[in-house]
Amino acid sequence: MEKVAAIIGMSTNTQGSKFDLSPESAQRKLVQMKADTINQMAGNLKGWDCKECKNRGYIAVVDDDGESFHTAVCRSCSTKRACLLKMERSGLRNVIANYTFDKFSVTEEWQKKIRKAAEDYAGNPNGKWFALFGQSGIGKTHLCTAICRKFLLGNRQVVYMPWRSDIEIIKSYENEERESKLKEVKNAEVLYIDDFLKTGAARDGTTRPTGLEVSIAYEIVNHRYINRLDTVFSSEFMLSEILSIDEAIGGRINEMCSGNAISINRDTKKNYRMKNTL
Repeated sequence: MEKVAAIIGMSTNTQGSKFDLSPESAQRKLVQMKADTINQMAGNLKGWDCKECKNRGYIAVVDDDGESFHTAVCRSCSTKRACLLKMERSGLRNVIANYTFDKFSVTEEWQKKIRKAAEDYAGNPNGKWFALFGQSGIGKTHLCTAICRKFLLGNRQVVYMPWRSDIEIIKSYENEERESKLKEVKNAEVLYIDDFLKTGAARDGTTRPTGLEVSIAYEIVNHRYINRLDTVFSSEFMLSEILSIDEAIGGRINEMCSGNAISINRDTKKNYRMKNTL
């Protein structure tokens, strides 16, 4: 009996005599002990080191009545893991380890300037947006991902939207289903749209987005514009080209970036993927 008393926390009065806890109190203590034991267990989830759930992905929570407990998804890391998983599935593997500001190669003055602009923004978004426009191979995805990495490490929730693949999924839904699908990207604390407005080439060789794609893009951009939600863009279109596609979209991006909308002039020599090719 004394061992049981020690486990459930039997109390002792001032005269040294022991008295039993009520069955209800004993039950609550046992339930709490079980929940605490689970919450001390180490998990094996990869990609993010979470101190809250110890990489299990869930925590044990005692019910209000104290008679039982349930497991709940860890809010501290679930969104981050989802973001990183989506990046990996889209080809951005090892983003936390490799897509950092320090690992962004700087050999030209223009590279130095865009890295500094990205670092400054990541350190203090101050309610603004950030956008990098220019050809493939200039490091847009690297720097934009480094910004999101900084946010993730600061415990901010980031949603990653690879435009070309996600827009096809979103277009396949209609009405309420489409709105439900858009809800996550429209309301994310931080949204990163990679390759904004990029689409498959048409028969005439152009890559301009369709009317439906522009409509969806406006819906996302306008919602985040109205609600002043932090947004990061990378796009192979120049800002001037986005303005020609839809002036309302381009105008909102330019206004919200407030100096953080950077267009890099096209030049094959700036494509790092072609640096060893004559």
